[in-house]
Amino acid sequence: MSTSSAMKEGFVKYAQYLNEFNDKRERVVKASRDITINSKKVIFQVHRISKDNKEEVLEKAEKDLAAVTDQYMSRLVKELQGTDFWKLRRAYSPGVVFMDPS
Repeated sequence: MSTSSAMKEGFVKYAQYLNEFNDKRERVVKASRDITINSKKVIFQVHRISKDNKEEVLEKAEKDLAAVTDQYMSRLVKELQGTDFWKLRRAYSPGVVFMDPS
């Protein structure tokens, strides 16, 4: 194998790695945005509480928040498994910080 073909092969492998990484980053950003959007919907839903609909609104909000956790957070966790998640932290941190209960 010549030096130029070895170098070319190295560049091809690195280009493939970068393409896969960018695709994963886009999926992580989408999951983070979905978490944020749906969490905000739950918050706005709770803002509409009145003394007449308190129980109904809280039950629905609890159910919707559980769906955010089960559906969107699990998608994010699945996407980050087996990777260097720290490389993608800026892509998912807004959605995860938003979900932080503390």
